Order: sequence, then C-alpha cells, then structure tokens
Amino acid sequence: MMSITFRSFTKRTSLPALTALLLCSSSLYAIDLDGDDLLDVNEHANFATQKDNAVVDFGDLGIQDLDGVNEFTDATELSLADNDLTTIAPNTFSNLENLEELDLSRNFDLTSIQTDAFNGLSNLDRLGLYQSHLARLQAGVFNGLDKLDYANIAYNKITTLESNAFQGADNLTRLFLYANQISTIEDEAFANLDKLIRLSIWGNEITNLNLTDASLANLEYIQIEDNDISTVTLTRALLSQMSFSEIFYDLANETILQEIILDEIDFANISDFSNLADAIEQGSDLTLSVQNAINLDEFLLLSLFDANDIDPMSTLNLTGTWDSLSADTQGYLSGWGHRDGHTLIIPEPSTALLLLTSLSPLAFTRRKRKTA
Repeated sequence: MMSITFRSFTKRTSLPALTALLLCSSSLYAIDLDGDDLLDVNEHANFATQKDNAVVDFGDLGIQDLDGVNEFTDATELSLADNDLTTIAPNTFSNLENLEELDLSRNFDLTSIQTDAFNGLSNLDRLGLYQSHLARLQAGVFNGLDKLDYANIAYNKITTLESNAFQGADNLTRLFLYANQISTIEDEAFANLDKLIRLSIWGNEITNLNLTDASLANLEYIQIEDNDISTVTLTRALLSQMSFSEIFYDLANETILQEIILDEIDFANISDFSNLADAIEQGSDLTLSVQNAINLDEFLLLSLFDANDIDPMSTLNLTGTWDSLSADTQGYLSGWGHRDGHTLIIPEPSTALLLLTSLSPLAFTRRKRKTA
C-alpha cells in the first residue's frame, strides 16, 4: 500500500504498476513507498532497485517526514534539500548503506539532528547541512560515518561546538562551519580528526580559539576571519609544522591576541616559530604559556625574543618546562623576567627560585642562536 499525504487531505491507494510520479509544484510532505516500485520521481530522480549509482531527488517538495526513505536501498545520491524537515531521528537512513552523497541543505525548520541519525551510512562521502537552523551538534550525531570526507554545516545557528562533536567522522578532510553563531568551543571538539585538511570557521563569535586535544597534524588551511579572537588554546593539540604555521599565520593577520596557550604540546615535529613570533608581535599585553612542553627546542623559544624582543608580551609561563632548559637559557629568560612590566612564572623547584633571586636585571643580554 502506498500512502500519499497532502497538506489538505490524505489519499491512500494501491498502485502496483506505478513507475513514474511527477510532483512539480506540489506540497508533498510524506512518502511511504512500502510495496510499490517507484522508478522516477520529479523527473530528476532515477531509482530502480536493480540498478547501481541511482540518483534520487526529493528537493523542494515541502517534505516534513522521512518515513519510507529507507526504501531507496540502491541510491548513491539523495537530495532532500529545500524541504520542511524539523528533525532527523535516529536510524533514519539505516538501510541506505550504498549512499555516497546526502544533501539536507536549506531545510529552514531543521533545528536538531539526534544521536545516530546517520547510522548505517557507512559509505557516505559528502554531507550537506548548509543553511538550516541547527542549534547544536551533540556527540554521536555523526556515528557511523566512517568514510565521510566532506561536511558543510555553514549558515546554521550553532552556538557551541561540544566535546567529540564529530565523533564517528574520523576521515573528514574538509569541514565548513562558517557563518554560524559559535561562541564556545569545548575541549576535544576537534578530537580524532587526524585527516582534516581544511577547516573553515570564519564569521562566528569566537573569542577563544580552543583547539585543546585537537588532532590537526594534516591541517593545511584554516579560515578564522570575522571573529573576535583574543585567546588561542592549543593544549595537547597534535600538530605538524604545517598546521602550526597555518594557524598562527591566520591569527597574525586577523586578530590581536592577548593570550596564547601552548601547554603540554609535543614539539617534536615543529622547527619554526616565525609565524608564532608574528602573532605575538601583533598582540597586546600578551601572556604566552608553554607549560609542561615536550621535545621543545629551547632555541625556538629564544627565537621569539630574537625576532622582536617580545615587546607585546608581558607574561611568560614556563611551569613544568623550566627544568628542561639549559642554565644559559634560564639566565637569559630570568633577566627578561626582571624587567619592568614582565612576569616570568616558574613556580616549581627551589633551585629556580634561588636562581631568580641571585640574578640582577643587568644579567639580561640578548642571546642569538649559534650557527655552524
């Protein structure tokens, strides 16, 4: 039995021989295809259970309910754009394991996607959620999207990126979140995105670019303009030289920073701080925190001073990192800390405190990296 429900009335009929249905300029909002063999929808949708690479287009039909969508088991592309969807329930697409592209864009009443909504879409490569009214991406929304490469979630109403928001989509390479209302990024929001190449978050309300526990070793391109970023937090972020440089290149050109947090980072793959130095130079009364650093080349730290004397920096926090530095470097930084308007934070060993009290401001002399 096939059910066709219109906004004004409901008509139920058995159409066992139906092979084509034209829905131009209709207000169809529910389709139940149980028991019928619909082969052509809206002139653009070719669906046949015996064929591969089916393209199904249900765009701009006023659809409000997705009951029956799981009948399209051989579909590889499905468009539900420009409809009246309000929510996506768990397992809505659970039978569509062949689907590679799903477009849900411009559903202006779509405010929520529930956990496991995309469960079963194990081959989905592209997801369009552009220009809807999503307010939240909770953990579990992307469960099952093991092959997702591209997600466009721009022009929504998202205010917070929650921890593990993209859990289940570990193979994302391109993620577009621009023109939302994001003001808060929680720790681990970008965790496990080891393959991410492009991240676009321009046009939001971000003040703290919080990339704590982010996996950004392959990031090549980030767009952060049109925010009001004053703090960048990279605590425990997995970074390469490329991603580290790209992040601070954009920050140096787009904002005036007041705080940079590089705590608990493994610097093994980072050998150039030049873009970081540029971002510091553009800062104002800036605090730099490099606590509990791993594999930090102290000459990189000193290169920040060599580049611009760090006049915009007022506070340097080396808690947990201090003991890994040579006596010469400690002396140099201690001298800097004695200057008016500067604060050096190293509140751990008594030996460091003795060193600070024994050094005079005269000990501050510029030190260049030796070259072979």
